[in-house]
Amino acid sequence: MTYSMVASRGVDDVSYLDATIIFYEAQRLLSQDVMLHREAFSKSQAELNRCEADLKRFTEERDALKLLYVQKEEEIRDLRVELARAHKEQADLIEQILQVQQKAEKIEQLHKEAKVKETETLGRKQSMDRLVSKRDAARAQLSSVERQL
Repeated sequence: MTYSMVASRGVDDVSYLDATIIFYEAQRLLSQDVMLHREAFSKSQAELNRCEADLKRFTEERDALKLLYVQKEEEIRDLRVELARAHKEQADLIEQILQVQQKAEKIEQLHKEAKVKETETLGRKQSMDRLVSKRDAARAQLSSVERQL
């Protein structure tokens, strides 16, 4: 074997050795990269699961709030109907009160008129009693004069 053959073979051995080292290093880096990707995927999967759970919880809360909103809207509608009914009843009661007040005022007016009439009647009765007394006195006087004549 010549020097060039030995030298050539040494270069091949070094190249083979370098290629083997490079291959194993590439394989190690690939394994490390696969492991890092798996960890990242696992973290991403866990985050996705958490997000899906949050989404489900938020969706359920939203649905519950929508149902509550509909119920509250119905309650508000019912309360508005009840309020309108109460306003109508109040207006009816006010109208009835006004009618009762008018009737009470009319009764009071009629009482006053009755008292005036009663007073007038009493005055006329007293007047008639005086006239009857004068008439009776005049008749008695006339009878007395007739007897004297």
